[in-house]
Amino acid sequence: MQMKVQWEGTQNWNENELAHGLNRLTRGAKQSIGLPAHSAVFDYLNTVIMEAKFFRFLKIVGVGYKARAEAEGRLLFLKLGYSHEVELTVPPAVRVFCFKNNIVCCTGLDKQRVHQFAATVRSCKPPEVYKGKGIMYIDEVIKKKQGKKSK
Repeated sequence: MQMKVQWEGTQNWNENELAHGLNRLTRGAKQSIGLPAHSAVFDYLNTVIMEAKFFRFLKIVGVGYKARAEAEGRLLFLKLGYSHEVELTVPPAVRVFCFKNNIVCCTGLDKQRVHQFAATVRSCKPPEVYKGKGIMYIDEVIKKKQGKKSK
């Protein structure tokens, strides 16, 4: 399936529409990343990526797990406890931003490509059910299992 996306086109959104869209997309984000961080995220999205229409936020949970974006959102490097860094090349219609070293935002004009890339990032280290470590969507709830009981 081939899809053509043009980044030259601009969206004419007013502030209220963008605020409503961001609040609707990140309902659970205020609790997950905190209210001050949420307002910083909103300011950044409001000024830098006004042309983007679809967002997908990922949260990286775990000691030493980090993410960083380079080359203007074209490369994503993940430290996930492996012996090497995982390097992901971002598709042409998607941009990636890291607000903290554990919050990743995938954004773009094409919903299918944004969600597909977010799923690719999540598949690098899916959340485990015993400790809750891994990469998860910001509004995702992991139901933890109880560990082995000792007698």
